[in-house]
Amino acid sequence: GYEDPIELLNFIRQYINHDKLYKQALHKKIMMLYESMNWSEPTDSSKTIERFFLILRKQISLESQLVLI
Repeated sequence: GYEDPIELLNFIRQYINHDKLYKQALHKKIMMLYESMNWSEPTDSSKTIERFFLILRKQISLESQLVLI
């Protein structure tokens, strides 16, 4: 608030992780929306893309080993 003591404001600035609180609250709100709409949970596209390229690299590696044989 506007009338909070400076010591309290300094404590909040030092020990409260605003980004973490925001992300947690945002995630909860998004999940509540998906649940209310009876939608499945959203997919983390970065993990999906990462998994795709990992599989692709393994496939390329296997193919290159076969060519060498």
